[in-house]
Amino acid sequence: MMNKLKATAEPFQKYVANRDAKISGELSHQDCPHDKRFLASIKFKLQNDLNIGLRQEQEGLFLTLAIHQGFLESLQYLIEGGVDINQPYLLLSPLMHAAQFGKLECDRILLDNGADKDWRDEKDDAAIIKAATAKQFEMVEFLLDEGADPMGGKYRTNLARLCVESPQCLRKVLKRSPSTIRMKDESGITAIHNAAILCQFEAIKILAEFGANVDIMGPDKVTPLMDAARNGSQDIVQYLLEKGADVNHQDLRKSCRQLCTRLRRRE
Repeated sequence: MMNKLKATAEPFQKYVANRDAKISGELSHQDCPHDKRFLASIKFKLQNDLNIGLRQEQEGLFLTLAIHQGFLESLQYLIEGGVDINQPYLLLSPLMHAAQFGKLECDRILLDNGADKDWRDEKDDAAIIKAATAKQFEMVEFLLDEGADPMGGKYRTNLARLCVESPQCLRKVLKRSPSTIRMKDESGITAIHNAAILCQFEAIKILAEFGANVDIMGPDKVTPLMDAARNGSQDIVQYLLEKGADVNHQDLRKSCRQLCTRLRRRE
């Protein structure tokens, strides 16, 4: 069966690979000619294949390709034909494929047709975590608005930490789930640590607004102040000092102490 599936998949994978170089948002419209051709190919293959097991595998392949390319008409056809919209393909659910590639309209169609927004993969991550990891912040906001669980990860993956590069998304996450502000990932990093490491000043201010502990210790007893100093972010260091960050922390590193001292002398 796998050999048959491979033989079926290869022409369609080649079809995708050989398509015009870039597929813009306009080509995802229902009237897209590429979508029409792809839909005709789907209909032909499914109508002429009587092997039920192979048909199910083909449906998963076609559904995934339709999502990746943003072919909305093909996607709708497959759903109306009874394809399982929660069946994983390549270890990810259709919603996850759409989420991590930023296919917002595909996710909208999937959810409108009953897709499980909190379905977990083998890593126990949900679609919202896949979107945040891929920096698809608009998708994260959309899934939150649709009621997705912000605690969508095996190790209580910190959604706030993943969203520090998007102030708007971060604010929405914190409003929906304030407790994420204190959560640590497997390595002990919180959202404010990550914001300091990535020099995300706006995120630091939002996290402080929501009550983040500016002296919270992460791996090796490192504080956000230390992370900011180590990465040379003087604005963040200055801001954290204004928020009462402890410059005399017993584990504060030399480089951080020196930068804090220079900033204080300027006052």
